[in-house]
This record gives sequence, C-alpha cells and structure tokens, in this order.
Amino acid sequence: MKNLNLFIIIFTLLVTSGCKKLDIEPQNSVTFENYFKTENDLYRALIGVQADLRLMALDGSSNPVLKGEKLDVLNQSGSIFRLRNLDPIYYKSTTQYTSWNNWYRVIAGANLVIDNVSRPQGMTEQRKNEYLAQAYFYRSFAYFSVIKQWGNAPLIKNSLDVGRKGVTAWQAIADYIISDLEKAAEMLPRVQDLKDPNGLSITTKNAPAKGTANALLSQVYAWKAALNKEPALYAKAEEAATRVIEGGEYSLVGTPEEVCTKVLVGNSTEGIFEAPLRGYFFTEFNPYFISTAMSAALSYQSYPVFPLDNAGDIKNVSSKFLKQTVNDLYGATDLRKNAYFFKPDSMANLSNDITGGFAYPYKWRFPLVQISGFLAGQVINFNQDKVFIRLADIILLRAECRERQGKSGLAADDLNVIRNRAKAAVYPSASDIGSLQLIIFREREKELLMEGFRYYDILRNGYYRTELSSAFSRLSDQDIADGAFYDPVGNAAFSDNPEMRQNSYWLKHF
Repeated sequence: MKNLNLFIIIFTLLVTSGCKKLDIEPQNSVTFENYFKTENDLYRALIGVQADLRLMALDGSSNPVLKGEKLDVLNQSGSIFRLRNLDPIYYKSTTQYTSWNNWYRVIAGANLVIDNVSRPQGMTEQRKNEYLAQAYFYRSFAYFSVIKQWGNAPLIKNSLDVGRKGVTAWQAIADYIISDLEKAAEMLPRVQDLKDPNGLSITTKNAPAKGTANALLSQVYAWKAALNKEPALYAKAEEAATRVIEGGEYSLVGTPEEVCTKVLVGNSTEGIFEAPLRGYFFTEFNPYFISTAMSAALSYQSYPVFPLDNAGDIKNVSSKFLKQTVNDLYGATDLRKNAYFFKPDSMANLSNDITGGFAYPYKWRFPLVQISGFLAGQVINFNQDKVFIRLADIILLRAECRERQGKSGLAADDLNVIRNRAKAAVYPSASDIGSLQLIIFREREKELLMEGFRYYDILRNGYYRTELSSAFSRLSDQDIADGAFYDPVGNAAFSDNPEMRQNSYWLKHF
C-alpha cells in the first residue's frame, strides 16, 4: 500500500505541474517513458485515475444536482434558490470556484494509460486490451460528466495534445465518447471475471466491466438522442441497456430497504459503477478535508441519523420535503416511503412546532462521525460508497427509450419491474396521470430520489418548463441553443488561453 500511495502522489504532482492552459492538465507521455515497464505500472496508473474520480465524488459544488433535485420551501435569498432561478449575479460570482479541472485530471490520467498501454513487456494482448478499455471508460465517464454540466468543452485526445485550445461542440464529444465505449464494451470482461495483476478477483465496483461500459453507453445514446433530436439513437440506447439488464452481471436487491442498507452502501449486486469511499479514503486523508463532500445525505438528512441532532433540527437542513410531498409521491403500499423516510406516518403526528411540517429523509444510514476533539459526535460524511450507476436506473432508462420508440408494452414491463419490487400499484393504475413517458419520469423521480439524477432526467425528457423554476419556463429556444441548461465556464479556464470562449448564454447575461 505504501508504494501505491507513493505512485498516486507522484502521479498527482506530475499531472498538476503540467500545462496550465484551459484549466486542464494533459501530460506529455515522455514524462513516463521510463515508468510503464510492467503490468503493475499500468494498474497503479489506473488507481491514480480512480483516486481522481473519488475527488469528484466528494465535490460539494455540483450545480446540476442542486438545480434539479426535488425539494420544498426554499429560502428566497439563499444560494440554492438563486442557483435554481438562473440568477446571473449568483452564477457570475461562482465562476471563480466552478471548474472542470478535476474531470480533466481524470482525462489526463486515462490518456496516459492509453498512450502507454503497449509499453510494458510480457503482457498478453487480452490484458493490454483490458487496461486500454478501462482507460477508455474512465475518459468517457469524465467527458460525459463535462458535457452534461458545461456543454461544449475542450476535447483532449491524447497526452501530447497540450497548449491553448478552444471548445469542441458537445455533440462531437458525445460521438467520441460513444466510439470509446463501444470499443470498451467489446474488450472488457464481465464483472465476475475482473482480475488484478496478481490474478485476484476485483470485487469493488470502481473498476469498469463489460456491463459498466454498456450502462454508460446507454446513457450517452439516450442523452444525444434527446438533446440533439436524433430519435434513431433511442434504439441504440435500448440495445446497450438490454445488454446490461440481461447480461447476468447484475441483479436488483429484493426490497427498497435493501437499497438503503446494501446498494447505497456499496458493492451490491445492483451497483454498476461506484467510487469506493468507505474506510479507505477517510483513513488516508485528513477527515476535515472531506467535510464538504457532495452527498444528498448531508443536504437532506438530520435526525435520526445525525447523533447530535433532535427531531426539531430537520428545520435547519438546506433541502427539505414537506410531509404532504412524501405522501403525494408514494402510494399507500409503496415500500419506498418507509425505506427512504424515517417513520413518515408516526413522525407526521408530531407537532409542527417540532417538525416544521417536514418529513425525515432516511436513505443514507451509516454516518462517519468525528470521535474526538471539539467536533466529537458531529457527522463528517457518510461511510458509504458513491453510487454513480445502479441497475434500477438502467431498467427505467430502457423503459424511457422503449416508450420513445413507441414500444409502450415493453416500456410498461420495465416500469413494473421496479414497481413490483416496491410493492407499488402496477401500471396502469388509478394514480397514473399523463403520458407513459411522464409516468416513467415520475417513477425515476420516486426510485432515484435525492441521488442526483433528476436535473438530467428533466432535460432529457424536455420537462424543464414544468419541472424546474419559472426562470426555466421563460427561456427562449435561442437561450437553450446558447447554453442556458449548462454552467458557465469557470474563470481559471481563461488563464493564458485566448482560444477559450464563455458559454454564449452566460456571456450575454454577465
């Protein structure tokens, strides 16, 4: 472990001392000419990439999550309200903090592996292809995250691609991602067959497998189909999702309670891609460094999970649900209500003087608590992995893609797989209102509540005028074409780089 930690430190120093243009840091592969001699060197390089992905999992400034997640009762002078209402003064003030830098660190690390994968001696072609495919996946995951949040962005194809650079249209980057993922899906083994250099099974869900690549591929196809109006790609998204669902690599856990106690903890049968945060990260780094980690649990939860909180503290969390909202979301038989919220019916009987009329989110159960010092007893974060993709997400995404192709019967079958697990009324039911596309969106809202999917679901389905703030309903078609859905590019990207341009929408409003 000491040698591995040393590699990560060296890798980080080399990457961060690279090109300072664009707020991205590609690295010349000559730097590692004498390093990539063995399979272990490639493996350690990928561990470095995974470390950067953990940093992104702990990033506390994910604007898209805050813009689109479901919540009630916003402070109209608060930052979340201003963010959700496209306040240009607020967005301009955040450009000094918002940065795609860490995503490009992932891309730079993946490029190093891709450019050096043939250097080690004595490796079989199969093993080289597996490392190449894993690097393709990590690069794709980072690029997809970038284009969803910022739209057009620099496209860095290899570790020699350094210097000043403008942005590439997000559609072209999406095509680049699709090409990478199609190759990765062919070359990667099934999740049960993943091995490290010593031949030992890899049991965590941070190393991509065949199903991981197909799951991300389905998301990218669906995103481009919707936002670029290419309906033929829905069939591609469905095919990729089917390979995940029917590939035998993953299976749903039995109940919504197990979603909370197993899936969101990490390394479950339902988890497809995760950043491992339990124990490992918290013991290697000062825990105060991660005290601002991005977790819906920190934004929504309080009592009874936080040891020092009482029932009245729910009024102080930044993101809240009214009791009526929870009742409206989940029907009488839906097990998700009592899994995702703490005793919602009995807590609703407490005085509003105590509860403020709010429900008690309970989706993340295992806090990391400071055990000594003046912060003893306070929750630092959650000792749970960050789950980026899980099987329920892909099943409902396939339902959405099937419905967009007119395959309503098959779409309903997928929808009911998730409803049957939750013991919810199967489709069609008396409570189902609107088109099947809308009903599938509502099901994703219920199943993936607080997990950070909703903003992108809204954009993909075209519901921004009805499901987001009134500021979005006032957007013109030109505003959308100019990039109103995306974050403005952070200030650091313009340092010593005259090729960089600000998002057109925000340029007009700053």
